Formats: sequence, C-alpha cells, structure tokens
Amino acid sequence: MLERADLFAAPCVVGADGNADGLPTVLLEAMATGVPCVATAVTGIPEVVVDGRTGILLEPGDVDALADAIARVAGGAVDVAALAAEARALVERLHDAPRAAAAHRALMPVLEGSR
Repeated sequence: MLERADLFAAPCVVGADGNADGLPTVLLEAMATGVPCVATAVTGIPEVVVDGRTGILLEPGDVDALADAIARVAGGAVDVAALAAEARALVERLHDAPRAAAAHRALMPVLEGSR
C-alpha cells in the first residue's frame, strides 16, 4: 500500500488512559519507502519527523491543522520529494538494522569489561 501512497498520516494522540505509541514502526516504514509523512508531536515521533525537513509535524488533536497539511500536500504547496528524501536518509542513518547491530557488537567488549 505504501508504494501507491501519496502521503502517510499518523495523527497519533495520547489516550485518556495515558496509552501512546512510542515511535510507530509504520511511520518509519513510510519514511523509509519515500512516502511523505504528516504526524503529531507525540512521544518519540518528533525525533524522526522534523517539521519542514523530514515531514510535517502537528500538535496532537488539531484536526484543522491536519486537514490543512493534507490539503497543502495535495495542492502541491509542499516539496514532498525533498521531505521524502530527508526522511529516508534519517531512517537509514538512525534505524538501519545492520548498522545498529554493528554498533551493538562494538559495545560488547565494553559491557563485558564492566562486570
């Protein structure tokens, strides 16, 4: 579905019980596949969705701002190619599995020496 998407919207909110997504994997997947993203500033999302750089970041619960952001993307007022390219680069830099595994392997001697 992401291959056919023009936009991925993740209007996350914190539930009345305090339940919230930490950093939705589906958001990272959309960013990695080059789909421009609109998301809300909940928990870890602002670490990857940097407003105007890697996506459009909104306040949670602001339905008007969400509708406006979607309309701006649909109307061509947003350089979605630039957002998508920056987003993909960020995901590759911060969430690349082989790179993360290598970084963890490099830490193992340090951790074993602290015992």
